[in-house]
Amino acid sequence: MKKRQIYVYNISDSTEIKITPDNLSQQRPDIYGDRIVWQDQRNGNPDIFMYNLSTQKEIQITTSRLIQDCPVIYGDRILWYDSRKYGSDIYMCTISLKEPRIPVANFSTNFTNGCAPLSVQFTDLSENATEWKWDFGDNTYSADRNPVHTIKLETIPSV
Repeated sequence: MKKRQIYVYNISDSTEIKITPDNLSQQRPDIYGDRIVWQDQRNGNPDIFMYNLSTQKEIQITTSRLIQDCPVIYGDRILWYDSRKYGSDIYMCTISLKEPRIPVANFSTNFTNGCAPLSVQFTDLSENATEWKWDFGDNTYSADRNPVHTIKLETIPSV
């Protein structure tokens, strides 16, 4: 049996990229946006795989020991025939269209120096943050996004 591979051809720079392993035969590819799905037998039985052209990552979609075949993709849904229950049923999974976004910590204050006691307003300028835990170094904490903390004379470190 001749090994079938999946390639992507970039029209803008006339380059060709192979996205599937050499030692396997891939079948029935389908593409939507920057995602390609196909079936291959690298695990000893037909499974469904997906490749994301943007992230250049491959993901195994199915893991059953029986036959999964004829994948199609549209939007964030992948459908395929699956024989895990004596005959073929249609299965579907939903994939995330968004890649996880890594938080980047950043903040500003209304004071950078002054005499204690000093009430300091912290303003969160972080990207992609979902929660906050401020540690002010004097055994006080805050989970507020933009807390105000009073620096007391006894908390100022000596130099």
